[in-house]
Amino acid sequence: MTTVKAKGKTYKKGDVYKVPPTDINIIEGFNASNRCDDVSDIIDSIKENGVIEPLQGYREKGSFYVTSGHRRLTAVLKLLEQGVEIQYIPFIAKPKLKEDLQIFDVILNNSGKPLTELQEAEIFQRLINYGYKQEEIAKKIGKTQAMVSQRIKLFNSITKYLKNCLVNELMSAHAAMRLNTIHEDEKDQKIIVDKILIKKAKIKGKKPSVDKAIKELKEAGRYKISSTEIPNKPGRQKTADVKRTTKYQKMFDNGIEYLKEQGTHQSKITKIETIAKALYAKTHQTLMKTILSVL
Repeated sequence: MTTVKAKGKTYKKGDVYKVPPTDINIIEGFNASNRCDDVSDIIDSIKENGVIEPLQGYREKGSFYVTSGHRRLTAVLKLLEQGVEIQYIPFIAKPKLKEDLQIFDVILNNSGKPLTELQEAEIFQRLINYGYKQEEIAKKIGKTQAMVSQRIKLFNSITKYLKNCLVNELMSAHAAMRLNTIHEDEKDQKIIVDKILIKKAKIKGKKPSVDKAIKELKEAGRYKISSTEIPNKPGRQKTADVKRTTKYQKMFDNGIEYLKEQGTHQSKITKIETIAKALYAKTHQTLMKTILSVL
């Protein structure tokens, strides 16, 4: 075991550095937003066993900067605040890369908690800002261009409220995109999400608590809203309904053409069309089928 001096301090060095936690620097804005908000899944293990897997980063002018292991470092700092004694963290120092290459390194070598869809979206957008094209990003990380495109669209199109929903894992990315498309106003989005959560949790009362609903759903492990639970706007037909409507209308038109070819008097055809339109507007497809059967 040799020693390395930096900034007037001595760090132990073997295959990895042993660095005091408070001497490790976090690069401002480098990590995906909200990635370190919740470290409850690893903090107990670190308290019991310490940090087993080394953090990764680089040394510059005697200082250590982390590029991989932010959640582990956050957990350690929280434990220090609680009075838990942790003297050193294992740290592998690599050559410093350009920030865009560091980002690719984090994506490809992430050994911690998997990135959420929104975190991936944020990272991909940062790479786009560096001048990368979607196909370049996809090729470098071994994903399809469609996947990269979907993530970037997610990051740039949904409201701030829906981004918070994704951060808190209240819904899937597909559900967020669907809700944002159908209901663009943030207030409407919140009302809809609250109603869905309360309904899923079966919370009753005059003023049901959304927080209570979320708590109960998380405990039951079924809190995430899916895209199929997002309601359409009043009067808006689902795509499948539109296709069926088009199909029946075409059948009706063909039926009318057939009556004309058979020499049916125009007054009867006009009467059938008038009745059909009135019934169709009132009861939609069911009575349309009845009219077609008569034809």
